[in-house]
Amino acid sequence: MEKIQRKKMYEEVADRITQRLEDGQLKPGDRLPSVEALSKEFGVGRSAIREALSALRAINVLEMKHGEGTYIRTFQPQHMTFPSVSASLMKKEDIAHLLEVRQYLETGTAAAAAIRRTPDHLAEMKQSLALMKGTVIEEAADFAFHQTILTAAQNPLLQQLWNTISDMLKRAMRDTRRIWFEQETMSAQLHKEHKAIYLAIEKGDANEARTTMETHLRTVQRQWNEI
Repeated sequence: MEKIQRKKMYEEVADRITQRLEDGQLKPGDRLPSVEALSKEFGVGRSAIREALSALRAINVLEMKHGEGTYIRTFQPQHMTFPSVSASLMKKEDIAHLLEVRQYLETGTAAAAAIRRTPDHLAEMKQSLALMKGTVIEEAADFAFHQTILTAAQNPLLQQLWNTISDMLKRAMRDTRRIWFEQETMSAQLHKEHKAIYLAIEKGDANEARTTMETHLRTVQRQWNEI
């Protein structure tokens, strides 16, 4: 049996830095403290800090500016090897691009789900829908609803595409929800749209499922543009 490998010191440091990025403590464009300062803060040697920074530069999380220091990069769609980290780098225009991708991906997925869904898929969607009812839509329930539709489409390639952007979707949902769902009318509207999607999939109407999903995503995109 293969032994479990302990993380190296520089990997622990890199994890701590990316966690701060994902938590919002660090943001794109922020300048990191010096190697010496980070060494004291994390209680490790300078070599471990340098290795950690080098590793994060290699995956396009950090960039070195000659004579200035090390900075958090802005979001780069061509570098999404680590989607959870990429999600933390997204700006408003990046989320707008993500919403456009959702239009392409989820309308077809909803149509496929209407044809291939099982009773279990419908039960999961119905459960998520129930959790979304009220003045505040639960973030996890909203994401789970869309995730179940993707699963119901029963297409492994679609699943892989979804997995690539799922962390970014969660980030976008969290950011927009803080503004939209304080409005009772918006919460009610979005619940109504989710219910329409569910009913279309439940009765196996692919065209209606596609249309209701498109209507919902257009609402999301319109509201985002107004922020």
